[in-house]
Amino acid sequence: VMVLPNLHKEEEAMSIANKVLLLMQSPFLIAKRKVIVTASIGISLYPKDGKNSDELLKNADLAMYRSKESGSNQFQFYTDDLNKQSLEYLEKETELRQAITKNELFLCYQPQVKLTTGEIVAVEALIRWQHPKKGLLLPMDFIPLAEETGLIIPIGEWVLRTACLQNKAWQDSGFPPIRVAVNLANQQLKQPDLVAMIRNVLQETGLDPQYLEIELTENVLINNIEVINRIHEIKEMGMKIALDDFGTGYTNINYLKQIPLNSLKLDKSI
Repeated sequence: VMVLPNLHKEEEAMSIANKVLLLMQSPFLIAKRKVIVTASIGISLYPKDGKNSDELLKNADLAMYRSKESGSNQFQFYTDDLNKQSLEYLEKETELRQAITKNELFLCYQPQVKLTTGEIVAVEALIRWQHPKKGLLLPMDFIPLAEETGLIIPIGEWVLRTACLQNKAWQDSGFPPIRVAVNLANQQLKQPDLVAMIRNVLQETGLDPQYLEIELTENVLINNIEVINRIHEIKEMGMKIALDDFGTGYTNINYLKQIPLNSLKLDKSI
């Protein structure tokens, strides 16, 4: 935090912010290594943006996060729109948290059909949100928010448990056994207890691992050795592994050799 007294106009704050950004371009020497970092600066002005230190700090913080979102290594001034957006974001996060506890989330199941026979061989679990005011919301409307807030972790576990319960219920009703595919988000793959969580869900629901398929998206950190090890552990438990939306990111074909894939789903754009 920098407190700058005796400023007479915004241009003076801009000049100082630019000097800070320029100074940060020089590498830092840490443990005999040169480390290059960038700065994201948020600026609030007294009395326009706050009448006390708490307000000024809060609003400068909002401006700083806007600077990060815009690509970092720059500065942003606080505006009233930032505060409005912050309140809207907080409201959406609160609604999503309540959606979990109020059972507003539900799953649809998209069948995978064998073309030669028309037989359903698997289904993919797709999440939806029945919002009390906005109606039916698709994943693109709330999953990015869930990932930003960390709510993707409890939501992801709920999806997995619900899909496994449903598949076991179909089997118990006499339907032919099929696989159910569940997508795992990057943040879930980074959780150290992921494999234990999946194992517990299978034990609780009674679903045989061979009837669960784990879908990964192409932007998964497949060069992360810990993530790769978790994927191998999942495969060794007897589950199928699929890579979804292939062709939309920057995955090298050689990277595919590191993951024990059973299937590759090409994106419709290629």
